[in-house]
Amino acid sequence: MTQASSPWDGILLGDATAAPYSANEWAHFWALRHGVGATFPNYGILPGTGGATYPPLFVNAAGSANLNVNVGAALVNGKIYETDAAVGLVVGANASGNPRIDLAVLRIDYTAQTIRPVLKQGTPAASPTVPALTQSASIWEIPLAQIAVANGFSSIASTDITDRRRMANTTGAGWQPFAYPLNVNPIDPYTTGFILTNGFAMAMPIVITGNMLVERLMTIGRGANSPVVTWGLYAQDTNDGQTGEKTLRRVGGSETSSTTSVTNGNPAFFPATPGPFPVAPGAYWLAVKASGANLTLGVFNAAANSFNSGAHNVLFNTSGVTLGQTLDLVTNWSSFTPDSYAFRLDGRVFGQSAAL
Repeated sequence: MTQASSPWDGILLGDATAAPYSANEWAHFWALRHGVGATFPNYGILPGTGGATYPPLFVNAAGSANLNVNVGAALVNGKIYETDAAVGLVVGANASGNPRIDLAVLRIDYTAQTIRPVLKQGTPAASPTVPALTQSASIWEIPLAQIAVANGFSSIASTDITDRRRMANTTGAGWQPFAYPLNVNPIDPYTTGFILTNGFAMAMPIVITGNMLVERLMTIGRGANSPVVTWGLYAQDTNDGQTGEKTLRRVGGSETSSTTSVTNGNPAFFPATPGPFPVAPGAYWLAVKASGANLTLGVFNAAANSFNSGAHNVLFNTSGVTLGQTLDLVTNWSSFTPDSYAFRLDGRVFGQSAAL
């Protein structure tokens, strides 16, 4: 086992190396601060570094074939990039007869010792794909935006640009005792019911705005049964438009099925197992699966009431998906009628012995 610590004075004693520390040592420190490996690929836009008009390093259309990478800063494989003025990129002409997808990236050139925005040109095809990122010992790229380039285009519109930035991990202030999925209206009563049929799963987006120690999943029952339920909270670690993006990583949940009596109008609780798990602020997917018996839960029907949840898709999987350590949220999943489901994550702050 190799162990190390830093920084130390520049004497060859213990874990110290000869001062000053090298660029690679400092870059490694910042890479560790953000995360390493395939799950956290050492990059992220630094929040709060943008200008007055656009968020940091946001890519926007600037007329004709021109793009702007706006003011901002980012962490790229442990190194810092910053620009205090918009950087222009030009989309190359496309007379191929087919559309293509270009990719705006921040690129480290280790030989030139620079980090600069670059536009990678894709390959025209009837169904074009996003250019692959290069992440090697000589070149290291992170995505900013992908651009849909039509055959014979004369100008790039904002609708042709898909944001692919990912913010560096940040720690939010404060704690929160519970969190609702985006499609939940906590004010209105859940007077109708929905049956999550045995073997089916549903997933919905959820934003956690503060640090949280998640203890259980809560739902409002709309029928008398005892379903066997598994659930998980999942995070999307990559946002680069490539095949790995559809795979989400499990943050926590119920690793074993739990059975709870669900009665009409009353809350039902499904604890996290093997125990509570900490969650940082961010955007997640909450996935719930019923097995052994149907799960009849409360639903506030948007079609019959004023609450509009149409902007927040709820996804369903009817193929017997397993809520494992990773989750493919594309294959065999489909969108569903935008109702507002009575789910809630309950938690507590450190130092308290009971859930809030």
